[in-house]
Amino acid sequence: MKDRVSLIIVACCLLGLGLAGCSDDDSPLVPQAATINIVIEDGRALAWVLSGPGYYEIRGNGPRVLESPGPIFFRQIRVGKNRRHFICYKFRSMVADAEEMKEEINYLNEADGAMFKIRNDPRITQLGSFMRRSSLDELPQLINVLKGDMSIVGPRPQIPSEVERYLPWHYRRLEVTPGITCLWQVSGRSSIGFDEWMRLDTEYVKMRSFFFDMKILLLTLPAIIARKGAY
Repeated sequence: MKDRVSLIIVACCLLGLGLAGCSDDDSPLVPQAATINIVIEDGRALAWVLSGPGYYEIRGNGPRVLESPGPIFFRQIRVGKNRRHFICYKFRSMVADAEEMKEEINYLNEADGAMFKIRNDPRITQLGSFMRRSSLDELPQLINVLKGDMSIVGPRPQIPSEVERYLPWHYRRLEVTPGITCLWQVSGRSSIGFDEWMRLDTEYVKMRSFFFDMKILLLTLPAIIARKGAY
């Protein structure tokens, strides 16, 4: 029962942050100073969720459950709005030395363009596979939302080495704050080619509004359940 309540609180947390405030010069779902009380309450809800029984094994016994010794959280530099770098947080879903192994398995990359994706990535742990398919590994990015580095809705942030490979028109996606969910997320994720991903993001930049963000937010849960392109 408490696990179900935890999931409900996560949903409320997302919606609360989404409704927290609007700005003319940024994504409609970025919390603003005028709504700091709502943001604080959402932060408390997130803290309660992460301390609940559903996350105890991840938090308290990480090395055994993740099948790999190392930190529970994975931190990585990503590129945000106006090409500003920031540290993005995730639950670690791969072995601890996954970044060092990347060059060794680069030949397995199944993605085109400036991205790296392997359907059966050998670096992913058993629990990590579940977290990635269900998008639970991205929950810590609510911290990035609270810090202002990310929004609930917006283009997914990429790493600097991938951004360096952009074509000129790809940079349009960096005109807005990156998000946890986006058009790409609800349209098939990794099953979509790189250029189509970039096209969806530039379309979002042109069409973004409070109601458009809410539409994407409402489509996110069905997309997570369907797990299309999630790996």
